[in-house]
Amino acid sequence: MQNRLLTNVVPVELRSYGLCRHLSSRACFFLHLLHQIFNGASTTSICFTFYYKYQSMKSLTFGNYQGYFRALLIFFTPSVISVICSIVIIVRDHSEFETYQNLSKDPSYIVIGYMKLNTIPNFVNLIYISITTIGSPVFCLIYREKIKRAVSGGMSQRTLEQTKSFVKGLTFQSILPLSIYLPFMSFYYFSVLTNYQSDFLEYFMLPLMCLPIVIDPIFNFYFIVPYRKYITRKFRKTDSSERLLISFLQNRIIAHISPVEIRSYGLCRYFNSHFCYFIYMLHQVVGVAAATSICFMFYYKFITFKSFFVFSNSSILWRFLVFHSLVISSFVLSTIIVLRDSGELQNSNDTVDGITIAFLKLNALPNKLNFACIALTTFGAPILSLIMGSKIRKLVKLKGSAKTITQTASFLKGLAIQALCPLIFYIPGFSFYYYCILTASEHELQQYFLTPVVCLPVIIDPLVTVYYIIPYRNYLQSFFKCSKIKQDSKNPTSIKM
Repeated sequence: MQNRLLTNVVPVELRSYGLCRHLSSRACFFLHLLHQIFNGASTTSICFTFYYKYQSMKSLTFGNYQGYFRALLIFFTPSVISVICSIVIIVRDHSEFETYQNLSKDPSYIVIGYMKLNTIPNFVNLIYISITTIGSPVFCLIYREKIKRAVSGGMSQRTLEQTKSFVKGLTFQSILPLSIYLPFMSFYYFSVLTNYQSDFLEYFMLPLMCLPIVIDPIFNFYFIVPYRKYITRKFRKTDSSERLLISFLQNRIIAHISPVEIRSYGLCRYFNSHFCYFIYMLHQVVGVAAATSICFMFYYKFITFKSFFVFSNSSILWRFLVFHSLVISSFVLSTIIVLRDSGELQNSNDTVDGITIAFLKLNALPNKLNFACIALTTFGAPILSLIMGSKIRKLVKLKGSAKTITQTASFLKGLAIQALCPLIFYIPGFSFYYYCILTASEHELQQYFLTPVVCLPVIIDPLVTVYYIIPYRNYLQSFFKCSKIKQDSKNPTSIKM
């Protein structure tokens, strides 16, 4: 569909730029309504899973077909009502869709409809989306507490752990739509009420609201223990997100001109400059998150050794949010910067080889704050990690066995190297970068290699993990020894006569 919402016109206009434009406006608008219904049904299915899990644990007789289908009909009745309202809208506005078909002035899109919230079917659909978005997480959290009380007794330790992990995954799945829908819908209604036009909102609101459906399977693989064990056996942890972003961008930072120009020579040059700039800022946020996660791992290891009890999910969550507050701030500031500079590159001199994606305004307040977040993480995370590492070593020597001391010492040594790697690579790179800015001197080494060199810690991280986590290292050593023995057996030594 590739829809675009024009929020600065009344009523809000909906356009389609995808393959759907070759169909009728009525068919495209029905697909748009169907997409909203699927989002609501997805959230409802999570609520039903919570309810079914609780009833199955509470009453062994709930598994009969009659009780199952009765509960299924009750839960999905709002979805059925929304489908009926969507059909009423399509049938009622039959003549208007023929008019919409002729409103398109460009062959690259068609007008598929207008959002008329003052009619009953449209208002019912809006209520359906609001209830499933806001009410479902509340319902899921209530039944989550009921399930936690129900599993407290009468279960083996293995079943208890698997059930808790499963419920935790369902909780994340239920909260995820609210966390994504709420900011976008708030921004959407703000744009409608103020007639504010934002390219980011118009093009990215509908695709980004589909993120919960994309992320849901990932939660399933992680929080359902048998799935997670299978995946971790097949694939080891790699920091591929930052490498993927940098290979997609292939940036060149031209620091000897004012303001600093950023050009992209990768696959990103076939996209909009606005989109490439957002990917560039996202790459910085991912770097901040990687350094913060190492620091949080040190802290979590320390409090685990110190307390010797398992923390509740809420305790871990607020500690995690405190540690990652700079990451969240950097993401918000990056979004503000991209939205602010969205219309400044329309007349840039792009070539076939690359496009200009941004001009860095280092004197603006959001840029200064974002730079402060990156600097604090780069310099503060290694220092805090080393302090926590020394405290953990003292605790392990007092309370741990000889085997635990050896494994923990190796693990901490690897984490320390991972924490110091960003500092080692960032300081020379950014010092040279600011030297080029202050002296207005042109150096191709800085322009082409600054961003790849800054990403070197991401390449080194998996190697450090494999070597300093003893079970991984032992497995690799045994694997290569077996391979060598098999190879030697194929080439027997000759016998002297």
